[in-house]
Amino acid sequence: GRGGPGVLATGGGRPPPRGGPAPDSSLPATVFPGAKGWDGAAEGPSSLPFVADVGTGSGAIALSLAQEAGATVLAVDNSAEALAVAARNAAAAGLESLVRFERGDLLEKVPTSSLHLVVGNPPYVRSGDLVSLAPDIRLFEPEAALDGGPDGLAVFRRLMPEASRVLRPGGSLIVEVGDGQAQTVAEMARAAGFCLTTVHEDLTRRARIVEATLPGAEVVGLEDMDEEGVYHLREALSVGAIIGLPTDTVYGIAARWDSPLGVRRLFAAKGRPPDRPVQVLFPSVEAIEEALPDIDETSARVLRHMLPGPFTFIVATDISRPPDIGTAESLGVRVPGHLPTLALLRILNVPLAATSANLSGAESVSTLTEVDPVVLAHCTVAFAQGTPEVRGSDETSAASTVVDLRPLSAGGPAVVIREGVIKERTVKARIAQLL
Repeated sequence: GRGGPGVLATGGGRPPPRGGPAPDSSLPATVFPGAKGWDGAAEGPSSLPFVADVGTGSGAIALSLAQEAGATVLAVDNSAEALAVAARNAAAAGLESLVRFERGDLLEKVPTSSLHLVVGNPPYVRSGDLVSLAPDIRLFEPEAALDGGPDGLAVFRRLMPEASRVLRPGGSLIVEVGDGQAQTVAEMARAAGFCLTTVHEDLTRRARIVEATLPGAEVVGLEDMDEEGVYHLREALSVGAIIGLPTDTVYGIAARWDSPLGVRRLFAAKGRPPDRPVQVLFPSVEAIEEALPDIDETSARVLRHMLPGPFTFIVATDISRPPDIGTAESLGVRVPGHLPTLALLRILNVPLAATSANLSGAESVSTLTEVDPVVLAHCTVAFAQGTPEVRGSDETSAASTVVDLRPLSAGGPAVVIREGVIKERTVKARIAQLL
């Protein structure tokens, strides 16, 4: 998987030693168990290519990804001379175990649906403009690395469908383009099946990078997470990734509640209006009280007796948090009764801003298979629900019952804002017994 536009989840990295610093990188590695090699056999994460660098040349991009993100990279070029230079550079940097070299035309030798990310700096200069290039480029760069055909886009026309073929669901393509070519290349990507396209500016504020993502997401089992996978998931969430995960009501998507970028991506994935704040998932009521120490005792008593469960409780709090995580004076809190999700929340040890995984205005979805693939394309990873025995509860298409507890502090009754899994009469009766 990848982490939505701008957040890449690659493979092959290792968590730092206990107590050691986390890598300072905007490309956090995400490794999950069960990955298969190109021959279908299970491979260790250090040997399985997650990224292809097309037209690697000297290997600068491939080696940077390997060194900075710990990614395992397939470096492809049709020039034997270029590959020899790249291999020497890899050896000099001590990165031979993370980079594989392959001679070939674009991605012709790469199996279908085998990669998470394709990157490249293809030739994009118009043939007629070669003679006018600056001498430090024209005299030292191989012509094959520069000449993009009459309009500069010949290689992109071939690369887009090839990248769509070799990437897994939710996989991304990131390419450098010539000045003025970004929108055309983005249109090529959409025509090849990519559903999310983003154009990035370079340091001179010119549109020079096109990022495109396929529908869907990498799917893993909640019960299969290991220590390394948890570490990399934490790293991805910390820089703004969002994930898909089941709850005891509907299937949802979530981000760290203290990540403004992650929260913005959460809203973008759904097309959710900014005036509709999202709720927060906690691993326990104790975690709610620790994060929101200003909750009144009456509301806290209700939370202790009714959670975990299919409820979203609105409580009064003015604890600082990113915009759209509740309002300035209140927050919707949940402790889901879905056992694997609770376990993941406890392992991650951070509350998650969450919402249902349907597009805004559409009906809620209860299972991963019902989620729109375009919504999933925003996710670094989507967690499977598992068997009923693993889930610990049966999913339902009804959303959580939303209850406003704020009136309780003034002696008034709780207000059911939305009737969901649990009916209003039942909710009010249970709360009345606690007061």
